[in-house]
Amino acid sequence: VAAGFVRWDESDCTDASLLVGLTDGECPTGVGRQLVFRLDRDLGEVRLYGAVPVRPAPDDELVHVEFRVPHGSARPEVWGTCAGAEGTLYVGEIGFAEGDPVRADFSVRLTDCTGEAAESDVWIDGSLDLVVPMGFAAACR
Repeated sequence: VAAGFVRWDESDCTDASLLVGLTDGECPTGVGRQLVFRLDRDLGEVRLYGAVPVRPAPDDELVHVEFRVPHGSARPEVWGTCAGAEGTLYVGEIGFAEGDPVRADFSVRLTDCTGEAAESDVWIDGSLDLVVPMGFAAACR
């Protein structure tokens, strides 16, 4: 699985949500699994660096993480920091302006957020080295 795209999620501008589309080469880009990093809006348009702990809600105010698996019109599966989580997001750089890099490594355990008990938690390990095509301010006018 690889990152197919990264963009600021203009459908949720309350916080700064970085949407990463994942692909296995089978699904068209933007249709498959998604990894979402929702960053505290109080950060403003600053760049993040270093180790950011991933914590369960309500202590996930700095960074909220979700892993979404859509299933057509049926209810999608969602794991996140809603009910429990642990891990770290190691940020090389996350910029808010057009053309800024998104470089990060992550290792997180996420729990089921759909209200239907999942078989198990999910561990998401990976890294990102992408460029944001549109800045946060332009995406969230």
